[in-house]
Amino acid sequence: MPKPISISVTTSLPEVWDDPIFTLTQAAALLAQPHHHLLLAEDEHQQVSGHLLLQAVPTMQADILTLYVSPAHRRHGSARALVQQALALAKAQKCQGLTLEVAATNTAAITLYQACGLQHIGTRPSYYRNPVSDTKADALVWAVSFA
Repeated sequence: MPKPISISVTTSLPEVWDDPIFTLTQAAALLAQPHHHLLLAEDEHQQVSGHLLLQAVPTMQADILTLYVSPAHRRHGSARALVQQALALAKAQKCQGLTLEVAATNTAAITLYQACGLQHIGTRPSYYRNPVSDTKADALVWAVSFA
């Protein structure tokens, strides 16, 4: 499997958008707003392997709104590269820190966020709902401070 070789920051959406959180229309509307950035991971064949949508308002807390890596590219460094670039961008934008939410059941993402220096700061009970099984999962809030 090709590894990610580049991360780019853009306001243009890729041709293929498979994000489970935001539709293409919703992502485009967010990117039209100030302080929203789309980070794209591309593999050695210049195919998009994943994306991260970041809100980074200077002097405020940055937020990762969504992080998605295509199933074929998972476990090959795309998510780590995207999170590291988001942290660097938030610092460059003079943000105070960065936060995100993740399902308590997403152990791979939790391990990644710990490795990137984020800390668990809170829980939102029954925050996520699975429409297929009608079950709920807690959201864990993770953050890092740049102060």
